Parts: sequence; C-alpha cells; structure tokens
Amino acid sequence: MKKQQLQALCETPASKRNEQIARRLENGVLIPFPETVFIGEDVRVVPGAILLANTILLGETRVDAGCVIGPNTTLFNAAVGENTVLNNVEGEDCVIGKDCDIGPFVHIRPNSRISDNVHLGNFVEVKNSSIDCGTKVSHLTY
Repeated sequence: MKKQQLQALCETPASKRNEQIARRLENGVLIPFPETVFIGEDVRVVPGAILLANTILLGETRVDAGCVIGPNTTLFNAAVGENTVLNNVEGEDCVIGKDCDIGPFVHIRPNSRISDNVHLGNFVEVKNSSIDCGTKVSHLTY
C-alpha cells in the first residue's frame, strides 16, 4: 500500500502538491523547505508542528502540535504525539507518544508502540514491540 500511495503522490500534479503545502502553511504548520516535503491527502498535521526537509507523510498519518519531523523522515500510517522530535526516522503502522526524542537512523516497524517520554538513539530498530514510558534505548539496538 505504501508503494501505491507514494506512486500516486508522485503522479499528483505539482500544483496540487503545492496547494496542500500552502493550505498547511496557512493553518500554522511550519515548513521551512516546502519544495522537499510530500504530504498525502489523508495526513493530518496539527498547527504548531514543524516539517523539515525531505519529510514524506503518507497514509493515515497524524502529527500533533509541537512536533519536529525531519529531516529525512518517512511516516506511513503513524500517529505522533505532541512535542515529539523525529530525526531521520522511518515509521510504518506505529504509534509514537508525546515528548519523545527519536533518531537519527531509527526504524519503527509495524505493530510498534512507543510510549511518552521515550528516547530512541542512533540506529535503533523496533519491531512488534511496546516501549514503556521514560525508556531510553541508546543506540545500535534491535
């Protein structure tokens, strides 16, 4: 499904993609490099979020206020809680709590749930798991 949505996004005329970005900018989402950000039609981004360069949001993704997403982050059917920072993260079919600090180079696979106040460091991969509140996973962990 992700590949189909990405292909559909690529086939969307630039004017429509620019319109989606402009609508979010008008609603209070900060996008400093809008020419590098791609947002699917079903994505919800709450005002106050920041989308950095090379961010791709697809599926039924939701990003709450105060989040900093990117650079180089791809989310598909992900829910991201308030004030979470994702730096160079790939997340698919997952839930990420509020006040988390994740990345760089983190992969959150399907059926994973990251609770509030979690830190996932460099090169961490989570699959079919729940990470409890306040947990710190430093680096190089599967």
